[in-house]
Amino acid sequence: MAGVRVIAFLAVLAAPAAAQDWDCAGDISMMPQQQINFCLGQRYLGWQDEMERAYAAVLARLPEEDEVRMRAAQLAWVTYRDLTCEVEAGEMRGGSGEAMLRNGCLARLTERRAQDLAAMAGG
Repeated sequence: MAGVRVIAFLAVLAAPAAAQDWDCAGDISMMPQQQINFCLGQRYLGWQDEMERAYAAVLARLPEEDEVRMRAAQLAWVTYRDLTCEVEAGEMRGGSGEAMLRNGCLARLTERRAQDLAAMAGG
């Protein structure tokens, strides 16, 4: 889980200094490619934080034997997410849209997982 987060974080850091002033609240389809990549990376990082909070809340309420299963399930899910997003990004491998596809996929799947975990946690 941390590996993809580090990669996404490094991709965000690699954006130009002007990215600090980018407003990601608008319609990303009207933004230049570099800003789209940045904003989708930011969206992914936000959902990653939400997912981690929900995951911790789920673990806190589980008995020990289910906690072990939940940890295994989460690791399997992260593998699924990362490989799925690599396949999606492969459609534009080497192109300027590769990061857009990867970050968009990471954000979309992580949002869904965060929502599922929040529901499991009772929230």
